[in-house]
Amino acid sequence: MNNDALKSDIEIWLPFQRAGASQIDVTSRKGRIYRIFVSVPSVPPPAGGFPVVYLLDGNASFAIAMDTVALQMRRSGTVGLSPGIVVGIGYPRETPFDMERRTFDYLAPGGNPGPVYKVGGAAQFAEFIEAELKPLLQSSFPIDRTRQALFGHSFGGLFVLWSLFTQPEAFQAHIAASPSIWWNERAILSEADAYTQRKGTPAAKARLLITVGGLERDIPFAGGKLDMVADAEALTTRLRTQAEGAVDVAFAEIADENHMSVVPSAIGRGVRFAWQGY
Repeated sequence: MNNDALKSDIEIWLPFQRAGASQIDVTSRKGRIYRIFVSVPSVPPPAGGFPVVYLLDGNASFAIAMDTVALQMRRSGTVGLSPGIVVGIGYPRETPFDMERRTFDYLAPGGNPGPVYKVGGAAQFAEFIEAELKPLLQSSFPIDRTRQALFGHSFGGLFVLWSLFTQPEAFQAHIAASPSIWWNERAILSEADAYTQRKGTPAAKARLLITVGGLERDIPFAGGKLDMVADAEALTTRLRTQAEGAVDVAFAEIADENHMSVVPSAIGRGVRFAWQGY
């Protein structure tokens, strides 16, 4: 092939697009723009609609989850997985993460992220999901409202825990991958205690999967070290002891993975945890 032919071939290359996926930019009532990614199975929905998993950091997580579901469905009988809808909640940008937006959206008030970012938008973000995004998607796709799951990683994993402890009726399954339990002097543990001490029995037990990479020990941080494995194990034990009647807790330490490399494995396990048995 001569140089002219090579140049011609390169000039006709097109942006990569995904069959079976769509996206839309949505402006919340608070004026914040979110990019929503959706993948819907090509098979007819069951009578009650498809189960759905909502993934935070959708720019980074959606394609992984979409491919994970497609691959696992090729041997669905082995893992007990049924078809479902994948929703990524992201931001209008081309890079995987929007650090400023996610820091605000995923964290409740308290803690010091430094001079660059703001925190405290968790309740506002949760309201957007519940009051605006869910109705939009339910009007567009056949979703089973009784089989909804939420996945988040790092600060997103912390938001998943916060959502479970403060509004346990919003989702039936929760996947907290490498949750930043350490944030704000482990304030999430107070939310966990308040959750377990509430009176009354929920209409249905919530389900929670906590995952963490085996290499997430002794992480250098702010002049000290974090042990996210120990934090995840301790919260698992705490909930199993104190919240037996309210939540079923599963835990998975994924060997030989660090805080970022663990994400694809956590998504794969999370989707199976959310949808198995449906």
